[in-house]
Amino acid sequence: MPLSKLTFTALVGVATAAFWTTEVVSPATPAGVISQLLLRRKVVSLTAEGCFSSCTKVPLPSTLTCLKLKNVRGGFAANPLPPSLTSLAMLISGEEDFIGDDAVDIRQARMATLIAAAPPTLTSLEVDCFSLESLPQPLQLPPRLRELTLRQYWDINTSTLRPIGDTILLSSLDMLTLEVYGIGSHLQLPRDLRTLCLESCMLSERVLNGGGGGTGANGGRITQFPVLPDSLITLELESLYSGGDGSQHPVLTLPPNIQRLRVTCEQASEPDLMFSGPLGLLPPSLRTLVFDHPDGCAALPPLPPGLRALTLGNNLQRLSLMGWSPGGSLHSAIGPLPATLTHFTCWLDRGQEEDEDGDGYSSHAQLPLLPQGLQELYANGITLPAALPASLRVVRLGKDVDMSALEEPLDMPGRRVEVDCEYQAT
Repeated sequence: MPLSKLTFTALVGVATAAFWTTEVVSPATPAGVISQLLLRRKVVSLTAEGCFSSCTKVPLPSTLTCLKLKNVRGGFAANPLPPSLTSLAMLISGEEDFIGDDAVDIRQARMATLIAAAPPTLTSLEVDCFSLESLPQPLQLPPRLRELTLRQYWDINTSTLRPIGDTILLSSLDMLTLEVYGIGSHLQLPRDLRTLCLESCMLSERVLNGGGGGTGANGGRITQFPVLPDSLITLELESLYSGGDGSQHPVLTLPPNIQRLRVTCEQASEPDLMFSGPLGLLPPSLRTLVFDHPDGCAALPPLPPGLRALTLGNNLQRLSLMGWSPGGSLHSAIGPLPATLTHFTCWLDRGQEEDEDGDGYSSHAQLPLLPQGLQELYANGITLPAALPASLRVVRLGKDVDMSALEEPLDMPGRRVEVDCEYQAT
């Protein structure tokens, strides 16, 4: 008989002291025993997983503030929920016998009942296998909700993404996470939203006016991002489907106050359909940029002067860095270059006042270690290293390049070198 688990945090005497423990019980454990485990302690956080006795319902402790029910069957009287509950998670997609439309409908009805009866103190809600669009609009969610996470169906109707195009979400939301949803261009995101995470979602297609008036190869159909609110600080796109049938990926226009942008493509069977750019203008507010996609990003827009951290994927082949020079070592600014890189453009503008620092030394940016497979290098506003990779076949340098550290001839057999060049897009 499979075992079930109870993990909880309970207060010890005062609110500042607590202990964490896990109790393993069998489905046949009497409800009275479970009740004693919970009610004799001031339990504030509880995670229940597995099957419990369905003969008697155990009331949840009134001291509970965080509750997570993971594939739970029976045992708990979850309605009504504790009056001081602030965080609720209900996850059921891992059940082996969770099959069929009837089972889905029954579980969704139970979830809807619990959500409708949630206390006004609830600020965080996480659910899966839940049809959000079936609820009345605007959504009847707890009025103080700040964080909402809607997870995927797993093996149930995986061929059909759930649409969320015209859903009106609570204006109180600070953080929204959607997994395996169809995102419409008219999705009305909360005006004060600060964090948006889209995981394995798909941008819904929209038919252009006139039907065939589009420039894309898919006959007047385009994909678009929803309008991102100016309040957004963090945006994470993981394996976002944004292309198909020959259509181009849409331009991601970032809001003016964005600070963290993360674009990744993990375990995707069709990476060419995943969003890999283009990126619009990077706002001056951007501090952290992570771009990890099998195909890389063909060219990054000019990097804003306030950028503090840049992480690039391991399979990147082409990289372009343009904009104002950060000075010093670029390795500390962008980290090591990927070993797979074959084309590197680093075209920086230092400005006249930065030609030399106070001690008369060059303030050119120092290139990070160049990978040995690099084939083409376009550079300006930088200091060349002592040696260049032997694999280089094209070197194009601007008018502002410090070559004083170079210890070998720039011209090599089989290498084309151009100096004093103007910038040209590659």
